[in-house]
Amino acid sequence: MLNGLGLGARAQVDSGLKDDLVFGDPNAPRFVLWEGKLRPVPSKPADLPFFDLMSIPGKLRAGFGALGIRPPPPVRALPVLHS
Repeated sequence: MLNGLGLGARAQVDSGLKDDLVFGDPNAPRFVLWEGKLRPVPSKPADLPFFDLMSIPGKLRAGFGALGIRPPPPVRALPVLHS
């Protein structure tokens, strides 16, 4: 984010469309349209069990990540250079 604006909004400002920007209420509930159905996005951790777009393992991974408990990064093999 640059100067409090996301990159998309920053591009609109830079292109001269600043007066056309309309920001939503940051306190309004958020929804995702998925398979023709509006689904509320969790706004607090207590809402996460009822969010049906994430699997149980995904919810657990997100919860542990929010607590700072993360799996170690994957080990990548270094490329072998042939001469």
